[in-house]
Amino acid sequence: MTTHPPAHPSTHSPTPSPWQPVWEIIRFELQESLRTRALLLGFGFFFVVGLVTMHRLGSDLLFFPTIREAMGLNPRPGELVPYANAPLQIMTVFEVANFLFILLTVGIFTERATKDFTSSMDGLLFTSPLKEWQFGAQLLYLQKQGFRAGDTTLTLTVDERPTSAGIDPLHKLIDKLPDDNRFAVSEATS
Repeated sequence: MTTHPPAHPSTHSPTPSPWQPVWEIIRFELQESLRTRALLLGFGFFFVVGLVTMHRLGSDLLFFPTIREAMGLNPRPGELVPYANAPLQIMTVFEVANFLFILLTVGIFTERATKDFTSSMDGLLFTSPLKEWQFGAQLLYLQKQGFRAGDTTLTLTVDERPTSAGIDPLHKLIDKLPDDNRFAVSEATS
């Protein structure tokens, strides 16, 4: 007979995965993309193009045999009839769709990459609220702030004396110089 120790819930905070920020960015971008019509229209376009191309190449539905005959794609006597879901037909569909997909992808990534710059948002953007164990110290203030171009002063009043302050102190955003995000805090002068 084997006995097991009783299962008790853990009392320590879970350690965050080093990939957690990456997954948060991917999740946020996918949620934002699903809100736009471009993704749904792109999916619909490629779905229709794929079906039409496969049927054109190997289906006897509607007018597709006439199209094949006009293009000279009908099988000759003694040849096997290509089916719409044959590997060669699927490869042909991917060959045509890949070129169109590349053009669509360029447009989507360009729009996503320039989104923050066109909306004049600065570095205090976070995809989700952070827990204290994720930061490693007590957070006194963590909010999204929008800034316009040029110098901006932000004055905050908090209950305790902070040790430091900064823009994007948790390095959630892509930053070329991450060492300049935090600053020492000085006393307010009246």
